[in-house]
Amino acid sequence: MMKKLLIYSQAYPTSQNPHLAPFMESLAIALKEKFEVIVISPSPWIPFIKKTSSAKEERNGISILRPSYFSIPYITRWFNAEFMSIGSRKTFDDVVNNWKPDAVLSNFIYPDAVAGVKLSKTNSISAISVIRDTLTPQLKKWEYKIQWLNALGNSDAIICVSKSIQDSLASYGLENLNTVYNGVNADIFHIQDSKKARKELNHTNSELIVCAARHNKVKGLDTLIKSAAILIKKRPNIKVEIIGQESEYTAQLLRLVKKHNLTGIVNIRGAIPQTELAKWYNAADCVCLPTHNEGRPNSLIEAQACGTKIVSTNIPGMIESVHPKTLLVTPGNAEELAIAIDKTLSLKINKKEMSAWTKQFTWKKTAEQYKLIIDKHII
Repeated sequence: MMKKLLIYSQAYPTSQNPHLAPFMESLAIALKEKFEVIVISPSPWIPFIKKTSSAKEERNGISILRPSYFSIPYITRWFNAEFMSIGSRKTFDDVVNNWKPDAVLSNFIYPDAVAGVKLSKTNSISAISVIRDTLTPQLKKWEYKIQWLNALGNSDAIICVSKSIQDSLASYGLENLNTVYNGVNADIFHIQDSKKARKELNHTNSELIVCAARHNKVKGLDTLIKSAAILIKKRPNIKVEIIGQESEYTAQLLRLVKKHNLTGIVNIRGAIPQTELAKWYNAADCVCLPTHNEGRPNSLIEAQACGTKIVSTNIPGMIESVHPKTLLVTPGNAEELAIAIDKTLSLKINKKEMSAWTKQFTWKKTAEQYKLIIDKHII
């Protein structure tokens, strides 16, 4: 009989937001081959602005429960984990009493892991925390640090998505640390006919640079826009497509595009289905992620699976995510980024070799490693 695994993560695709954190759904589907799986995905409820989410739905044979928790952006940020655990408690307890999970897999360091571990230990269930984010300056502030150190210290095991994250957590004296890389869905992300993709996307005559990232300041999208203003002087046919989950930061990006007279050259798009994203990767001459902070970027692994050249930043964990020929630059340096993109556009690579490098990362392999860790720590 399969053991039962409860996945706890507010970042998970739903019918209302199908493009949110698709890697979480890929992981859940892979784990469904090893465990019975239910997902609890708490949703922040902002009074008078955001309605509460639907309570339950099913995707790919997995039940997703969506309790709401009180949240006001910025104002409640120090207490989000507590509000999340309070808002999730009834749903969590109902699952424990009626379904009886063997372990809880809480994702992301704050607030998810803090709330998930607390709920797990209250119900005497094994708590496995998955850390997908690096320790940002914000997380190192004492009001957050006390919370996540306590949660990870109470976790039966900690899974990190990169060795650099594991090393950083080890420096705080945490134990039971493991590194397990995310997989890539080769059924979606693989080499396709680039000429056909470019024609379908109306980019037959341009040098196309694609960036797939949620619209967030930490992703360095402003640096990419500024680098485009530099690069276009040398490469007048460049086009930059920024594709990702929209936010309040989207308006700032649009203003920056206008400020640098890049309208029609730099396009800002919302999130799109994975199949469409794979087409953009295959059409691209280069995929760029100028991020300031990252756990291990799925977008770069997916782009390389499509055989596409990439440029990114020299930050912890990035060296684990990119082909050895990749150029890495200083975060926030538009001139350096423009030079690296220029060199990468001129670089000749073997697309099959690039794609083959990513074959070591599969969701099946990821799920197998998760199972070994979870089984070892089930109470």
